[in-house]
Amino acid sequence: MKSLIISVVFSVFTLSFFAQNQAWDAQFIPANSTNNTVYCIIQNGPMDFYVSGTFTQAGGNTANYIARWDGSVWTTLGTGFDGPVYALTLWSNNLIAGGLFTQAGGSPASNLAVWDGSSWAAMGTGTNGIVRTLEFFDPYLYVGGEFTDANGTTVSNIFRTNGTAWENMHGGTNGPVYDIDIRNFVIIGGAFTQAGAGVNALNVASWNGTVWSNLADGLNDTVRTVQFTPNGIYAGGAFTMSGTTPCNRVALWDAGMWKPLGAGFDNTVYSLTVEDTLIYAGGLFQNSGSTSINHIARYSNASWFALGDGTNASVRTTCLDGYDVYCGGAFTQTGTHPSNYFGRWGSVPVIEYQPEQLTLCAGDLLEIGLDIWSSETVSYVWKKDGVTLAVPDNDTLTIASATAIDAGLYTCEMTNIFGNTITTQIAVVVHSLPTFILTPTDAEQCENTALLWQANVTSSIPITYTWIQGSTPISGITIPELNFSSLETSDAGIWHIDAENACGIISSSTFTLTVNALPIVTISGMQATYCYTGQNDTVEVSPAGGTLIGPNLNGNIFTPYGLVGNPTFTYTYTDINSCTNTASFTTHIFNPNPVTLSGYEVFYCLSAPNDTIQGTPAGGYFTGDIINDSIFSPATAGEGTFHVSYYYIDANNCVNADTVEIVVMQQVAFTYPDLKTKFCDNEEPYNIVVFPPSGTFSGPGISGHDFNPIIAGQGVHTITYTFIDPWGCSGTDNIILTVFNVTPASFTGLPTEMCNNATQIPLTGLPTGGEFIGDGMTDTIFNPADVQPGIIPVYYIFTDENDCIDTAHSTVNVLPVAEAFFTGLSPFYCQNELQDTLDGIPSGGVFSGTGVTGNIFSPYNAGEGNHTIIYSFLNANGCTSYDSVTITVDVNPDVFIGSDHEICNGEEISITATYNTNDDLYWNTGDVTPTITLTPPLSTLIIATVFNGVCFNSDTAEVIVHALPDFTLGADISACNTATLAPSSTFSQYHWSNNSSAASLVVTQSNTYSITVTDNNSCTNSDTVEVEILPGPIVELGVNRVITENQSITFIVDQGYDTYLWSDGSSTHSLLFSGSDYGVGNFTVWVLAENDNGCFDMDTVIVTVNPGIYADFADADFGAYAFPNPVHDKLHFEIPENLAIDEIKIYDITGRQMYLSTNQQNNFNAGVDVSQWIKGLYLVYFYVNNTCYIQKIAVN
Repeated sequence: MKSLIISVVFSVFTLSFFAQNQAWDAQFIPANSTNNTVYCIIQNGPMDFYVSGTFTQAGGNTANYIARWDGSVWTTLGTGFDGPVYALTLWSNNLIAGGLFTQAGGSPASNLAVWDGSSWAAMGTGTNGIVRTLEFFDPYLYVGGEFTDANGTTVSNIFRTNGTAWENMHGGTNGPVYDIDIRNFVIIGGAFTQAGAGVNALNVASWNGTVWSNLADGLNDTVRTVQFTPNGIYAGGAFTMSGTTPCNRVALWDAGMWKPLGAGFDNTVYSLTVEDTLIYAGGLFQNSGSTSINHIARYSNASWFALGDGTNASVRTTCLDGYDVYCGGAFTQTGTHPSNYFGRWGSVPVIEYQPEQLTLCAGDLLEIGLDIWSSETVSYVWKKDGVTLAVPDNDTLTIASATAIDAGLYTCEMTNIFGNTITTQIAVVVHSLPTFILTPTDAEQCENTALLWQANVTSSIPITYTWIQGSTPISGITIPELNFSSLETSDAGIWHIDAENACGIISSSTFTLTVNALPIVTISGMQATYCYTGQNDTVEVSPAGGTLIGPNLNGNIFTPYGLVGNPTFTYTYTDINSCTNTASFTTHIFNPNPVTLSGYEVFYCLSAPNDTIQGTPAGGYFTGDIINDSIFSPATAGEGTFHVSYYYIDANNCVNADTVEIVVMQQVAFTYPDLKTKFCDNEEPYNIVVFPPSGTFSGPGISGHDFNPIIAGQGVHTITYTFIDPWGCSGTDNIILTVFNVTPASFTGLPTEMCNNATQIPLTGLPTGGEFIGDGMTDTIFNPADVQPGIIPVYYIFTDENDCIDTAHSTVNVLPVAEAFFTGLSPFYCQNELQDTLDGIPSGGVFSGTGVTGNIFSPYNAGEGNHTIIYSFLNANGCTSYDSVTITVDVNPDVFIGSDHEICNGEEISITATYNTNDDLYWNTGDVTPTITLTPPLSTLIIATVFNGVCFNSDTAEVIVHALPDFTLGADISACNTATLAPSSTFSQYHWSNNSSAASLVVTQSNTYSITVTDNNSCTNSDTVEVEILPGPIVELGVNRVITENQSITFIVDQGYDTYLWSDGSSTHSLLFSGSDYGVGNFTVWVLAENDNGCFDMDTVIVTVNPGIYADFADADFGAYAFPNPVHDKLHFEIPENLAIDEIKIYDITGRQMYLSTNQQNNFNAGVDVSQWIKGLYLVYFYVNNTCYIQKIAVN
């Protein structure tokens, strides 16, 4: 038996995962996690991660800002850092860390360090500011953040290095860079407005290695994360728009524009992880549209979905390990489990490949293998047709030798600690060899006959057939039918059929074909030719016992008479084997020469002379009735029908003849169907019908076949008819016709003119006893209303005793009358209804009746009761038209529901109707009580209708519903130190939960805050927001300072913050600024402090270092000063005569010099024009003997 090739179709489950159950990992309790916020997670291998942030412990061990989780335990990476680590990446076999630190592994490292697997080392001199993001794209490491120096190279928030060269990437950006991703080019996101040399790029930009470019309109707020994918570039952050396109904190760059992803989110997205079709987001958000999603979400089918209950605080980073999602942030709970700052959303087993169908032959190996992904141990339960199988617990089901009972639908349920997954049904089909249900049987048939052999074979898969005669296969026939259209003796033999499918071949039993030869058949005894009138002949056939067929046969006797041409005769014989053969013979029958008779008439009158008949061709002979050789005599023959024949023998000795029929006519007879013999002297001509019809009439009043009684006149008249038939035979006949006088008729009483609507009139006819006919007549009455206007004829018909009729005729002009009617009137009125305007048609008539004035009908004037209203119209011909309508007027009931009302949405209002309680009351609300109470959602018209059984009456009042104030305090927020709350719209009154009535509220404590607002319609509405105030640093450096070269200033900020960064790169909580170190000039001093929850504060002052010795102006016994102070137009100097001033300088608050005057110029007394200076604080420097005295002045 052959093995069937197993055809397996694999389906790649890129993520049927989305429909499977998942769960949050419960193992990251405080003792098994970090003790503070996780900012970055990167994968080092399966279930192997580097984790960094602001924590100092991991798994109960000291782990300064960085640790490693291998799926089981936390381990440290040396002694870690002295400040937060915000970014990690792998470079070859090394780990790169970036953040806000000055030491790595106990050694100096300015914000950048490398771990070689055993120790930390600085990367050059690092950066002078925070590193926020790292990305390695061979051969470069790309670094982004908030810095201006990288290993001594001037940069602007971004650079790249290959370990040797440090490149500033053509100008960088004018603001922080928070994330970098790279494919064919570099994409960055951050908080900037320009990239490179003046390229406007709003928070997102690209770099092709040479030139910076923007991405269309960019994004309108900070971009925290960017991700390259085959579908485009994904971005997340605090933005809500790209140009005019809404993009709520997450967007896709595709086809040259930013597009929203679903409904987006209600707060900042910090992290996006995209791999194949998997998209995960983490951040501060708690909603996507109307869907509650706590800080972490998955994107599928154009919507964002929650991962269970999410986390209880922000997610800063996400990372995929297969189908498991790891996240880090400020949270302490995932789902319903405690999970400190680090969590895992674990996946049930994921089917990456499975067979959909296995097809095999009985006896083959059945093996169903699955390709499963799971980060945890999986158990397997196999089922067939829903029944659990007792097979090993693994991902492959094996049956050594498959049988038909192994066919069916298989599934496998796989379970790990997060739940279970079930495969789709796997169809296993087990095929067998073909089976013969029917094979051909032995056959014995005659030569040249048809034979169809058929086989019936069952198989679950396609079959190929081979027909075999003896041992010889018949080529070209692969179907279960063998069709012999005409058997030959060579087809005889022993046959069988082979049926083959993919599982093997099987042969049928044999069957025998016998082919018998046909018998030898002959026909003889007939002549080659016959005459049309020839003698009969006998046909001889062999062997005897068959069937002879042909024309004019009686048995085997052939009669040629009546045939011409070449008739064929066939003899059919069937032998003892039922084999049939035939023989045929064809003879020729001569067509005789045509013979005709001429010289005779078909019809003869009895008195006609003898006639000579001629035969063609000549030389024949005549036979027939009353013939003397070729002479025919009608007189001798007498009346009747006679036959004459002529015979002729041709050259083939064949005889032909012609016979004619001759009729001798009898005497003519006349008939007159329905002949009228009596007439009146006023009748029309009468047509006389006679047979035969072609004769001639003569006599009084005759014209052709018409008799005219008027011309003939009164009396008895003889009319003669003469006829000659077609054969010249003639005859004559007479008929008698009588004509009578007519009695005259007349009538009276019909006028010449009447109106169409006039009264009917009687008419009188003479002599009496006649009949009136015509339109409008009924008996002797004429009614003009029954006719159409116009000239109407009327007739009077009288019949006398001889049935003679006379008619009298007259006409009347019936004048048209316009149809008068009117509209505008109802059949019923209530008395308080509005009056109606009546419209008479045709116009110009007159209305009359109670309550009618002109063409106005007033129900009130008509009063209660029935009233008939009439419309009269005078036609131009003097006739008058009328129309009338009877109507009824009744009184109306009373009802009153008051004036309009104003309420706020959601308020209740009651309305009462005043009416006769005997009447029925109906409100348009469906109520029937005197008082209704309702809470309409929108402004609505209230209608009360009363009905007294006859009339209705209504009253209306509008309930104006004012919408509640529409506003929101926004989503719940987390803020550092303070948060400002304000409704999204402006209202007339505000009431906060702390009793404040201001339009906005600045809060400094975590709490739930609510506000109730009141608008100009006195309607109120409320909203609540949850505010988490994170304690943040507060740094104050004070006002700008001025010192001389011999002075120093110590700037101090509060201790207790996690990290400090001063403008000089130092990282303690204080800074000593020495004038001798910096020299003369203006210097910016700034400090950035950040605590463990990610909050930071920054302050900046300007320190001006002047030459010489500084003396406090207020304490010096100096004597010189500038006035007035404040000054508006001109500043003057008061200088004692004994005081020698070397020079005077004035600076603005930024250190820009505004004025200089020396003693040599001798113009101290001229003063200074300050009218064009910007209002603000200025410093006046008086220099005397290497001492500087400084006075503050204000320009207003």
